[in-house]
Amino acid sequence: MDTSKSMTPDDIAALLSELNETVSEPEPVKTIETSIPDTSDPGHVMTPDEIAALLANL
Repeated sequence: MDTSKSMTPDDIAALLSELNETVSEPEPVKTIETSIPDTSDPGHVMTPDEIAALLANL
């Protein structure tokens, strides 16, 4: 491609058309449905599931 040549509107349209064909839709972000453990009680003994949810949210 000659970089010093000016692009015509048709050249730009063709280039954008090629780009649109190669770009796919982004995949939606998957959310992890975990409950955040209640940390307001300092004497609460956390379950393994609560520990895993806490570490997953770090």
